[in-house]
Order: sequence, then structure tokens, then C-alpha cells
Amino acid sequence: MENEKMYEELNNLRQLEKKVKQSLKNAPEGRLHTGLAKGQYPQYYALDNVSLENKLRGKYIRKPEMELAVKLAQKEYDLAILKEIEKEKAKINSYIRIKEDGIGNVYHKLPYAKRILVSPYILDDEQYIENWKNKNVDNINTYPLIDAYDTEKGDKVRSKSEKIIADKLHLLNIPYKYEAELRLKDDGIIFPDFTILRIKKREEVYLEHFGMMDNPEYCRKAIEKIERYEKNGIALGEKLFVVFESSLKSINIGQVELLLHRICGK
Repeated sequence: MENEKMYEELNNLRQLEKKVKQSLKNAPEGRLHTGLAKGQYPQYYALDNVSLENKLRGKYIRKPEMELAVKLAQKEYDLAILKEIEKEKAKINSYIRIKEDGIGNVYHKLPYAKRILVSPYILDDEQYIENWKNKNVDNINTYPLIDAYDTEKGDKVRSKSEKIIADKLHLLNIPYKYEAELRLKDDGIIFPDFTILRIKKREEVYLEHFGMMDNPEYCRKAIEKIERYEKNGIALGEKLFVVFESSLKSINIGQVELLLHRICGK
């Protein structure tokens, strides 16, 4: 989990680097030199290459030209920020290399004949996903599937829309279980349409597809199901996500894909 924080920080630095470089595209040539008139009033001078080479003060920037001073000051700041970003990136990359070659890699350094005999204390993503898939594999909804749809992964689901969701999950390499049992803290057992593994955080989240929201009785039960989640600490928009449909508004594949990206940070 510590490495995940490092990767997140590295990504933040890259985003900042991108923003700073975009700012520098509009920066003017030269540098800014400052002085004080009468020892207290700032004065600004634009230094071009000739001024720098000959150690001259440069061209005085008058008040109507202060935008140039602002841009040159921003340029100096941006360049300094880029240097610090490079230092921070180098530190983080060095740290990640050390960690990834440390405890977490001991298992992989063992010969295969020994690895198959060992129960590792630290699991990589592939091992964690495999263990998660095999956990409680038989605890699924036993309600009969009628006119089922076959997914790309090989599951059977109850509707065409659920097939679309399942196939998107499979295409994006997001681990999921269909109608797997979830034991709520205070409210018995529930069967989410999709139980999804957030690999980076190694946590489960749930996706429900409500397909007949213009049916009053169906709508009532959908709301009650959402309330059961909320009652047990599974908050909508945090660990619970929903896709709604009605006879007048069918599922939007593009919006489903955007939702899955947001859920798992793809």
C-alpha cells in the first residue's frame, strides 16, 4: 500500500510538471533583474542574452510594461519548480525501485519448485486477484437465470444491459464477480449485481443495475436496496455505484465506461 501512495504522488508531480511546462510555452525570452529606487521602491529590468553576457543591468521596465515583468518572474518561478519536481521524481523512483526489489520480491526470487510450497506474506496484484476470485466462489445468487445472456468472460447474466456492463469490465481488465453473496453487518445477505475489486486499494465496491425504474414496485425495491447498503456503511458514490434504466431511457455504453474508469481509476 505504501508503494501505491508513492505512485499517486509521482502522478501528482507529473500533472504539476505538465501544468508548469504549459505555462513556460508562453514565457518571453530573457530574465528579470530587480533593484530598489531610494532603497525601498522595486524596479524591474529585462535582461536579454547580450545583457547577461556583458553583466549589464538590462532594459528598464516601465509601469505600462509591467506585464513583461510579471511573465519573466513567473518564468523564473516555473523553472525553479521544474528543478524541484525532477528532484522529487528521482527520490520517489529510487524509493520505489528499492521497495520493489525488497521484501515483496523475495517470493519471486525463489525457484519455482520452492515457490509452489510457500505461502507468501506479501501478495503482488496478480496473486491477490487470483485469491480474491477464488474466495467464496460458490456463494452466489441461486435465483434461477431465465433467458440468460453469455458474457465475454463466460458468465451468465440476467439482461442484455448487464452483459454490456460485464463485457466492459472484462475489456478493461477489472476483476468482478456476478451476483456474489455479500453479508451485511446488520441486515442479512444481499446479492450485488457486480462486486468489483479496486486493485490499487485492494477493496471491494459494488455496482447495481436497476433496469425498470418506470415500474413503481420495481423502483420502490431498488430504493430499499440502496437504503440497505447505506444503512450498512456502503455509501452511494463511494463504495456503491448504480446504473439506471427505464423503458424510455436505455443504458448509455459511453457513460458506463466512464463510470467504470472513475470507480477503478483506469
